[in-house]
Amino acid sequence: MSESTPLLREKMETPSSKPDRRGRILPQAIAHRGYKAAFPENTMGAFRGAVEVGAHAIETDLHIAKDGTVVISHDPTLKRCFGKEDKIIDCDWPYLSTLRTIQPPHEGMPRLIDLLEYLTTPGLEDIWILLDIKAKYLPLCATYLPEFPIAHIGFSIAYAREFLQVRNVHFNMLRQIMVGPYGAKFLSDTKKANRSMFIWTVNKEQWMRWCISKGVDGVITDDPKKYLEVCDDYDSAESKRSGFSFVDWMSIILLNLLAMLFSWLFRCRYGFRIDQTKVREGYEASKRALTLPS
Repeated sequence: MSESTPLLREKMETPSSKPDRRGRILPQAIAHRGYKAAFPENTMGAFRGAVEVGAHAIETDLHIAKDGTVVISHDPTLKRCFGKEDKIIDCDWPYLSTLRTIQPPHEGMPRLIDLLEYLTTPGLEDIWILLDIKAKYLPLCATYLPEFPIAHIGFSIAYAREFLQVRNVHFNMLRQIMVGPYGAKFLSDTKKANRSMFIWTVNKEQWMRWCISKGVDGVITDDPKKYLEVCDDYDSAESKRSGFSFVDWMSIILLNLLAMLFSWLFRCRYGFRIDQTKVREGYEASKRALTLPS
């Protein structure tokens, strides 16, 4: 591949539910840190495995090494996946490139460029990436990737609703929070506003069926193969008759109560509405402060 070949498109369409081979509109399969159920997370093996079983997208995370190399890792430290005490920000790429995961088959840490180059393989043009970007970097996204869609990730519907007022912001919500009339109303409102809705992290078959029945746009899962098999066998009438277990309902109730408490505490501290003027001013200030490379 030529060094002048762009790894990113100039504009990215907003991902949404799409027809399967039988013409049914189903949520896209988004592989959480790759095919995490079968491979070490956030490795090239996990990404290739996800694509090979039919995933439509890959969800992953980025960190910056000491020498400025953009690497793929969920954690800021190396302890959980690589067994080292170091922080990524304190390590250069030549050292990070020697590490291997604790989990077999003991793969290395990839760079963002490794994943992007892999996705330029002919036939993979429609595979897209869902990146977890912290809020403080949103002005940079607006400056360098203004045509790329952004999704708010969260577990408070009350707070997420405020982002319906912000243009081109989509939603990535915790699954338990979306159960019930409040969640159904929010999903309906996002559809009316032409925003995409993704649900995380969905690994149980019952939850997969629930996501399909609600018509969300994407299901973030550790096991894209299992999810796509559920899609193949999905029957809408059967799914409507089936319900959650007692344990599921207890989890739903508890997490909704915790979300309500967190939302109340957050709003008491930071205010009860998003200041749209400040949001726009922040974006414009970032554009003025940063000089784009020639």
